[in-house]
This record gives sequence, C-alpha cells and structure tokens, in this order.
Amino acid sequence: MKHLDEDKMNIYARKKEDLLSCELSDETNWILSRIDSMCFFTGLLDESLSNEFLRESEALIFKSAGLYEEGYFDCAFYLLREVEDIVIKSILFSEDNSELKKWIKKEDGFTLLEIKRRLSIVSDNYKQITEKLGGFIGEVKQARKKAHKFVHKQGVDTFYTWRRFPSNYIAEKKKEEQGFYEEYLKRTVGLMLIVYMAIDPLSLALSDKNLCMKIHEDYITGPIDVELVKKCIGVKNFNNIKKLDIHKDAYNYYASREEVSVATMNVTKAYRFHMDELDDIWKDKQKICTFAFQFLRILRRGLKISRLFSRDLTYWHTSIESTNVVCGLPAYEYERHFSEVEKYNLVHEKAFVSRIWIISEYCLLEHNEVLSDEEISFLEEISSEDQIKLFEEQNDRKLTQEEINLLEEITAMCVKEYEDKKRS
Repeated sequence: MKHLDEDKMNIYARKKEDLLSCELSDETNWILSRIDSMCFFTGLLDESLSNEFLRESEALIFKSAGLYEEGYFDCAFYLLREVEDIVIKSILFSEDNSELKKWIKKEDGFTLLEIKRRLSIVSDNYKQITEKLGGFIGEVKQARKKAHKFVHKQGVDTFYTWRRFPSNYIAEKKKEEQGFYEEYLKRTVGLMLIVYMAIDPLSLALSDKNLCMKIHEDYITGPIDVELVKKCIGVKNFNNIKKLDIHKDAYNYYASREEVSVATMNVTKAYRFHMDELDDIWKDKQKICTFAFQFLRILRRGLKISRLFSRDLTYWHTSIESTNVVCGLPAYEYERHFSEVEKYNLVHEKAFVSRIWIISEYCLLEHNEVLSDEEISFLEEISSEDQIKLFEEQNDRKLTQEEINLLEEITAMCVKEYEDKKRS
C-alpha cells in the first residue's frame, strides 16, 4: 500500500516537473481586472449566440494568464490563439447564419485563414475593420506567428526539459518571453473588444459621454470600457474605430435625440420614481414606456404608492419608503392576491396592496395607507381606459390607422399570453 502511495507521489511530481512559474505584471493584471468588470453582452436578439463566443473568449484569456503563471507557457500561447479564432468566427456567424449551421454540425472548412477569406466576401464591417485598423491587425498576425514557435515547439528553447536549467534559460531570456506573452495577451484583448464593438455598435455609443443623457433605454448591451480599449489597441486605432460606418451610424442616430432629465433616466434605467421629480419626468413622458407612463399618472394624481409589481415580479419603486421590510414579493403571495375577490386595500404584512390592470396585465400596487374611495375610483378609471386613448395622451397626438392596428395586435397578443399563463 505504501509503495502505491509513493508511485502516486512520484507521478504527481512528474506532472509538475520542469514548470517555471512567474507573476504577470501589474499592467496585465489591470487589464484582466477591467475585463472582469466589463459586461461583454449584446442585447441584439439576432446576435444572441455571439454572447456565447464572447464569454468563451473572456474565459480563455483568464485561463491563458493562469496557465502562463503556472509555467504552462505553450498552452497559454495556444489559448490566446484560440481567442482570435473564436472572435473572428463570431463575426462570420453574425453575417451568415448558414455558416453557423455548418459549424454546429462540425463540418470542415473553419480554419482561421478560410474564415477570414469568407469574411472578406460577405462582411462589409470586417472589410472596414481591416482597412481602418490594418496596422493593428498586422501586429496581431505577427504576434500569432511568433507564438506558433512556442506552440509547435520550434527550437529547443521551447522545450520544458531544456528550460529547467538556469544556464540554458537565463533570467533575461525569461523576462523577454514574458514581455512578449503579455503584449500578445494585450493585443488579443484588443481584438476581442474590436469584434464586440463590431457586432453591437451600441456598446461604443453607450460609453460616449456626449450621448449618456440621450440613450435613456435600459439596454442589455454592456458599454465598452474606453480606457481598456485605448490601452489594448492605442488611442489612434480607437479613433479610427469611431470612423467606421457602423459606429458613425449609431452615433448619429443617438446624437440627433434630445437629452432627458436625470429623473427620467432613473425611471428608465433604475425603475425609480422620485416623488419630488414627477413634473420633470412628465416633460419626458414620450421617452418612457407606456407602462411607466401609466404609473406616472397614478403618482401624479397624489396616490402614495411605494412599489408596483408586474406579473413577472419585476418591480418599480418610488421615494416613498415601504413599511414592509422585504422589498420583493414572493410568487405565492403574488398569486394569492390575484385569487382574492377584493381588489383594493388587501393586507400585506405591515402594508397594503391593490390590484390594477395596466396595459395588458394585472399588477399590484403596494402602499402604506388605505386608499380612499376617490383614489379607488381613479384606479378603476385607469384600469378600464381605452389603450388607444392612453397612447394618444402620452404622445399628444392622434394615432394613425396603421399604429392603431399594430397596437390592437400587440394588445391581443399580450392578453392571450396572460390568459395562457393563467391557465397553466
């Protein structure tokens, strides 16, 4: 038994043999920290699969850094090479869905060279990137070629067994190689950032200080980290990115808008209504969704509502602090309030809830005080209000027949979805 334990120990030692560990520089760790805090996510429905490629690319960068520090230098270089492969594929698949189907079936023909050849045919975005950022793309290519020497073991200095001897692998040589690895990692991160911005130009627009008060929607897409981009590709290349057609179009679209107030931004992005800012929000009423507009009307009428819960348990809150400690509403509590005959002033812990129909679904209003008969009458009026009238009041104009037809179609779909959920 002891002999077996010794064998296991010997095998474990051989697994860790010849590994020269190190620590990456503060600059590289800063880059990794910024990647970790960034949201690589596009909210475009037709590009949703790109999120899988972005997540994998991000994971490979961290794994590569970890492997290099542990001494698995060749594997670390290979993972960075894989990142380039994956992000370039994501551009191709965003342009041509048929290529994605072939890739999923594991068909041949997906070498990096072949993918770039196809992209140069089908993707105007890719062609613009190679034209405007040709110098940076060339640097990535040269770094990849040099990294291949380590991956494919060209030269004895790429052998684990050779590097173990200090006389062979001197400190200066080790420092030079680590410097190259960290530079290659930085360029690879830069390439990933470029591809992310190409797939979803909104990510760059969201980071522009001149547009921050004009993009009031709560987009799922994450803003790009401008400082990280500049660090990884350089200021000149970053400025060239902004000259690409896809980014100019996105910028011009939002730049043409009017700014909204901070109070309105709190509504659209934080789902919060401050009771002292209702008039400011009302000035931007056309900028908020119809659901929020209806809630705004309720608050402006003087009803002291602390929270509004929608069917999916998403909640909007106001500056009125609820007497209930728990801010959420469990699903079973939500459904229980729907099954009750009474709709208003239902006791919920230390507060009350009232059921109201908004747009196309029932919602619950949480309030600390009992609603008066007059307030209940207003909520009844809100619940039964014609949707076309509601939209016209929000937009201060009559709807066209085409808009009316679309509205009726959407409302019917929402009602059907609600009824289906209720039956299930």
